[in-house]
Amino acid sequence: MVLEIFAFSIPQGKEWLLVITILCFLFFWIKVIVEIIKNRFLSSTCKFIWLIVVIFTGIVGALIYKVYEKRTILKL
Repeated sequence: MVLEIFAFSIPQGKEWLLVITILCFLFFWIKVIVEIIKNRFLSSTCKFIWLIVVIFTGIVGALIYKVYEKRTILKL
């Protein structure tokens, strides 16, 4: 009975789609955080603000950053 609490099941059927989607979002979110840190064109204050936004808003903040980044690249 106690071991049932720690047991987990392997995802089957449509659960795999959910697991893959979550992993893709997580990968994208981490990739955006790394991009912000490595961005040479942002000041340290802007980097800090973008990191706070992306970390606390999750995937929505990452998408906002990517849209903002595309607009600034097009202006150059």
